[in-house]
Amino acid sequence: MVSIIFLIDKVKYNIYVLFDILTNEMKLYEETQIKIKDSQNDKLTLEVFDSNNFSESGYFKSVIHPMLAPGHEVELINWLKLVGIIPQRQTCQGAGTSDKCRRPMSWEPTKGLDNFTWKCAGCHKRKGIRENSVFHDIKCTFKDAIRSVLGWSKGTDSDTISKILNVRKHVVISTFNLCSRIANSFIEKHKAEWQLGGPGVIVLVLVYPEGCAEFTKTTSSSSSHTPILCLAEVKDVPPRYWFHSLNRYYTTDQEELANKTAMETIRKIVRPGSILVCNYFSSVCSLQSLQPLRDSYPTIVSTLILSQFDNERVILSKNLETIWATALRICEEAQLCNLSEVPDFLINQMWRQRFGSESFEVLINQFFVF
Repeated sequence: MVSIIFLIDKVKYNIYVLFDILTNEMKLYEETQIKIKDSQNDKLTLEVFDSNNFSESGYFKSVIHPMLAPGHEVELINWLKLVGIIPQRQTCQGAGTSDKCRRPMSWEPTKGLDNFTWKCAGCHKRKGIRENSVFHDIKCTFKDAIRSVLGWSKGTDSDTISKILNVRKHVVISTFNLCSRIANSFIEKHKAEWQLGGPGVIVLVLVYPEGCAEFTKTTSSSSSHTPILCLAEVKDVPPRYWFHSLNRYYTTDQEELANKTAMETIRKIVRPGSILVCNYFSSVCSLQSLQPLRDSYPTIVSTLILSQFDNERVILSKNLETIWATALRICEEAQLCNLSEVPDFLINQMWRQRFGSESFEVLINQFFVF
């Protein structure tokens, strides 16, 4: 009994010390993020959109932006070809009888959206320069496609990008979907780098929206909400988050499936030996439902137990609300998406959280290898 009490006190002490340090810093961080987002979307024009990114990415300013200027379309296309984002060569697959068929095609200027085409010297068959590239199904100019990629990397919504580029929204969404697929592929290949926690490191576990009830009354559970598993590493400011959308659960069987998915995600993302802090009353990821994870996470405690140690200076629910503020805002924004769009939205949030001002540069580099 003494050892259990000591363990709880130790966990409580670690959490409270971190809360004291992180809470005020988190408030300042959240206020700053809101101001940045408001300034980015306030009367956004193409010129403002481009200039806003000068301070964010030296790569965009020095390499990309000059090629987006009027009259530099050919320069941009040649650069895309040079770095391999579009194919550097194409081979004719035609059945022509000329000995020049089924050989490398020639790169020739042409009228149209892409300024160039591939042409066979034998059968004269043509092939688009986007074929066999990530931009094959993106129906806009390369300039607009690159700016749409930049918009995704900045978290600018598709409506705004569509308006400032004068491009149909479904084209922007197609580009955003491409960015999400490339980002997700990168994450899967480098999963170890995205893991949270570690021996003795606290990782908070919560399922939105029902798990928010313990520390805020601003969010109510609804059958129309898309449940989202939220993991937060309580170590630095801002906290590192991981999000995973869950299927809605109304029955016991659905709750069991959601718990299974959540625990599989925790095992994949949270390093063994981490201290898990979860809700006590919750259908999914409650203290009871997470007990099968004790083989990898010996210390699992609930916020209800920790709140018994509240005092005049520290109130756990207030600190939890502060630490979860960013994640809560992200989950609320996710509810505005169609159900099928939520996973891509969460990938975008995690990508920008991880890479910050380098989000565009890291992403565009993945276009070379995707």
